[in-house]
Amino acid sequence: AGMDSQAYIGASTPALSPPWQQDPMLNRTNFLYRHTRALAKARQSCSALGRGAMYFRWVAPAGGAQTMAFSRVFNSQEIVVLVNPSENGWNVPDITVDASLNQAGTQYVDLLDPSRTATVKVSDGGGVALRFNNRGQQQPHTVSVLVNAANVQPFDKNLGVSLCKQ
Repeated sequence: AGMDSQAYIGASTPALSPPWQQDPMLNRTNFLYRHTRALAKARQSCSALGRGAMYFRWVAPAGGAQTMAFSRVFNSQEIVVLVNPSENGWNVPDITVDASLNQAGTQYVDLLDPSRTATVKVSDGGGVALRFNNRGQQQPHTVSVLVNAANVQPFDKNLGVSLCKQ
């Protein structure tokens, strides 16, 4: 069926379009649709993502892989976002986080991939930083949204994302 079943040439009868949720032209199995829906649901459930102050934590050196990490902080919650729009993976360095909001040993989990976790560690300078536990590689064309594990609901396979508890 698909889009070809929607093809029509001839006179049209004016009518209201169906609600977007019933639009036969919107492929809900498409990766981009599902990924965008997962990010939107995460943003809705995590107030810091939508309303938090933004702090750039790490940016690749000029001429590098065009990658970055930033935090959103709101109501004593910090969320760390890693973005890799490049063609290459990169080894994620320790990411500085707010010492007043994060204690050493605090576990973070990626809302989009709960197998990716990080732990808050005391850095050499006495501050605190987020360090990936195992797979510290950020794959090409990916986003990771790291949230304190205590604030994360179980992964929803239908949505393709874990949501924040609040």
